[in-house]
Amino acid sequence: MNPEKLLGLLADRLGRIVPEGFGVEIDGGLLWYTEDGVRRSGTYIVSNLPAFGDSIDVRVAGVARQALDELQDAVDEATADPWPGARNPPRAYALVEDGKLHMWYGEPPDVALACEPILLSDLE
Repeated sequence: MNPEKLLGLLADRLGRIVPEGFGVEIDGGLLWYTEDGVRRSGTYIVSNLPAFGDSIDVRVAGVARQALDELQDAVDEATADPWPGARNPPRAYALVEDGKLHMWYGEPPDVALACEPILLSDLE
């Protein structure tokens, strides 16, 4: 598994779901969450991978969920709204299943927002 490929694919998927005016950038193994081009906060993807366990599936899902949480915090703090929820910020989830990383907000079946899955084979 190539951590730099994971970093790039996470930036792509998260960048597709952020509200208008927000973005996701890569710099030195870190995902930066921006508002109007200004960096607000970030998540260490590459260096945090080993912290989530021994298997690749657990590591990838763990760091992806952390990125979802921290992205949500950045948007919530900037807007004072419970993004992507209506009243409360929904919980972030990440799961590797059938060779794909799935990422979403909200307790199933009430998913508030989901990312396009990432194929683990694309991380080679």
